Amino acid sequence: MINIAIVEDNMLHIGRLETLLHELSQELRIKINIVISNNMEEYRSQLSQDQIYDLYFLDLDIEGNKNAGFDIAKEIRKYHQLGTIVFVTTLSDAWPLVFKNHVSALDFIPKDESEILFKERIKECLEHVINMRKEQVKEVLTYSYKERIVLQIPFGDILMIQTSASAHRLIVYGKTIRKEFYGTLTDILELDKKGYFQKIDRSTIVNIQNVVSVNKREREVMFYDGTTSPVSRLRIKDLKEKVEHYHQQVNYTREKNLGDFGVMF
Repeated sequence: MINIAIVEDNMLHIGRLETLLHELSQELRIKINIVISNNMEEYRSQLSQDQIYDLYFLDLDIEGNKNAGFDIAKEIRKYHQLGTIVFVTTLSDAWPLVFKNHVSALDFIPKDESEILFKERIKECLEHVINMRKEQVKEVLTYSYKERIVLQIPFGDILMIQTSASAHRLIVYGKTIRKEFYGTLTDILELDKKGYFQKIDRSTIVNIQNVVSVNKREREVMFYDGTTSPVSRLRIKDLKEKVEHYHQQVNYTREKNLGDFGVMF
């Protein structure tokens, strides 16, 4: 299932895009789920951190605000770095602003594009999402809660995940994001097939890929960015051994790869 969000205030353009997406889903033999917001109020109520979408089609000019699409894209990037963003707009001269706003958009499609080209570019967006899923399936943590995807983040970007003060909610601390979402640590640990996660107390798990040191005397773990977190006395030994073993494996692999390329020191 590919989850798609459309933010557009012109009903004709909504119908055109929705029709094409359903046609293409048949051609590509994929299932899609589309959520439509045709004003900013609907956007804020429907698109939130608690629902992750694979593909976002955003108009730039919404309710007379020519920067609305960029503002929405910036909000999306705060909690979903992997989502594919595509701007579909009449403001064809606004393309340079995509780079200025640093929102990593896949495409910028003019609404006045010919029907054949318009459909082809929408198809390319869907194919991009399909291919990205195939490439990332083993390296991305995708977590669903009650049949809704609430978290999608590369394993390598996660520092730690801990329980929130709010019931049934977790907080993920990443390299560039902090996000609260519904879930349980037990479910998260079950998704970790490569053993990257280690529990450091009853309410916190850390990603050993981003741990640089474990201080047994102070009973704390330090991440690559200098931040620290306390570790339970009963778990400090196992954590230190697991981190050291991981670093040994990484160093061995790096040295082996350098040797294969004939690099000598």
